[in-house]
Amino acid sequence: MKPLSGLAACSLVLLLAVSTAATDPAPPISGTTMLDWCRTFIRLDEQRGVGAPADDAGVAGVCLGFIYGMAEMHNVYRALYPQAATIFCLPRGFTGRQGARVVVRYLDTHPERLHEPGAGLIIEALREAFPCPTPPAQPPRKR
Repeated sequence: MKPLSGLAACSLVLLLAVSTAATDPAPPISGTTMLDWCRTFIRLDEQRGVGAPADDAGVAGVCLGFIYGMAEMHNVYRALYPQAATIFCLPRGFTGRQGARVVVRYLDTHPERLHEPGAGLIIEALREAFPCPTPPAQPPRKR
């Protein structure tokens, strides 16, 4: 009977944790945190990860995950809503390594925005670095 009551107790704890998480969402990750994480990625990339503490590798991975996540979100959005405006146009061969450097450069030049959500700032950084070409003006129709 003890294993069953232990299972019930664990289930109750998990249910409470999920319930609390649903009603009390975590605040968004700030630009300051994203800047630190992406700087960590660049440092580890330049060192080829030699002697990197596990915590550093983890936050570096989160930086890349956000960058690739924003790029993938944009691709999916464009596929679902082809008439919607294109936010940015990543070049063929775009890498997370390039994206991390773009994000760090953008955040370094916009310190007044570091309190804003990091995911939105990544989108802004990609938009500034990789703007979409404006389509040529259509000639007027002949009547």
